[in-house]
Amino acid sequence: MKTNMKIYESINYETGALSFYYVGKTADIKALYKAICRASRKGNTYMFPLFCDFPVFNPNREIYALCVDTENDWNVTIINSDTMLSMIVDSIAKEC
Repeated sequence: MKTNMKIYESINYETGALSFYYVGKTADIKALYKAICRASRKGNTYMFPLFCDFPVFNPNREIYALCVDTENDWNVTIINSDTMLSMIVDSIAKEC
């Protein structure tokens, strides 16, 4: 199955740390997040979810973003499309 995810990045200019945002359809983001959760529980990755519970996705939203924060021990979080769009419009996040 081919996904049409876009990748964005942002730089924290105070610390120089990068954050990456994988933007895609809800099903793709859920699958990616679930795979990261499984891998982190087995110790197969250095990324891990910031929160312990699986996130609740709004069925009325089609687009979400998975954020990988390299500054804080490679934490993984989910953000909604409104937050991601705001970051793009404000030039905080740029497409890779």
